[in-house]
Amino acid sequence: MNVWPLKFREMSDGSVLFCDDAGGFFKSTDGFLDRYAADGLTTVDETFLRDGNHGFDREFDLRWTSFAYRWARRQARPTRMNYVILVPTLRCNLACGYCQVSRAAEKARGYDWSDETLSRTISFLDRLEGSDIKIEFQGGEPLLRVDLLQTVRDFCRGKFSRSQFVVCTNLQALDERAWTFLDADDTFISTSLDGDRTTHERQRTHGSAVTDVFFRNLETAASRYPEGKISALPTVDVANPPDFDALLDNYERFGIRSVYLRPINHQGFARKIQQGDNVLARWNRLHAEFIDRLIARNHRTGRFMEEYYFSQCLKVRSASGPTATSTFATRTSSPPTMSS
Repeated sequence: MNVWPLKFREMSDGSVLFCDDAGGFFKSTDGFLDRYAADGLTTVDETFLRDGNHGFDREFDLRWTSFAYRWARRQARPTRMNYVILVPTLRCNLACGYCQVSRAAEKARGYDWSDETLSRTISFLDRLEGSDIKIEFQGGEPLLRVDLLQTVRDFCRGKFSRSQFVVCTNLQALDERAWTFLDADDTFISTSLDGDRTTHERQRTHGSAVTDVFFRNLETAASRYPEGKISALPTVDVANPPDFDALLDNYERFGIRSVYLRPINHQGFARKIQQGDNVLARWNRLHAEFIDRLIARNHRTGRFMEEYYFSQCLKVRSASGPTATSTFATRTSSPPTMSS
């Protein structure tokens, strides 16, 4: 049996209050604390912890899943909606094999918002409460319909006192109108950079000329905009991962110091990709290797780069950590890593 890590605190009546990271709690005695800390739980102890959902027998069993659900609910405090993802078109000018959406060819018809869809989108945004909004434009390639992006942005600027926009673009086709749209201080770029040139071309562009266009546009954007305007993430094939040192070199070259390592998501076209058995375990090992290499690199160079998801996990753990008067007993099991 595996027991989730327990925080504990002595109470005024001599008992000990225990609590796990999903909010489950109980009172017990110093004797139980001694057995817990020394990894000497009795059969009665284990039965009590199992029945109270403070432990589990194997990963992904009902008690593990129940804890994961309760833990995730505690991390997501209800707030007014102020973050919206919009997909104005499914058309794209690339044909990435790992694409997780039902993209359509660039010249296809019937895959953009109609006037009615645009009108309903504006009506939806108009009903949102609050003073701020963040809109993320995804696709397809959203810059194929800059006119729709412009309409949404103009409306949000008029309705909300604070607004921010992110364009998820492959940076393959940027005309003057697209550059003008991206120039705005409240508009940011999110793109994909899968590592060095060879890896990026193998997974995304599939041709030297198209690859040249991407890196030329990325270079222009990096020189045109301040650091922090552009973010990027690599999609990693567990069966054929990139050279991590080359990946980090390429990101740093373009002034991008935050890397969000993302595995292939087997949806859409990506369902055709075969990655073999034990993909999750192999991904976890790969991710751990990347973190170790990143830490060593930062120490060696004196420059800062982060893996975004890992840094967020550290922040969550820090925020839910002990107060100055709390004590921890730790075990080898830990709360589940939840993906967004």
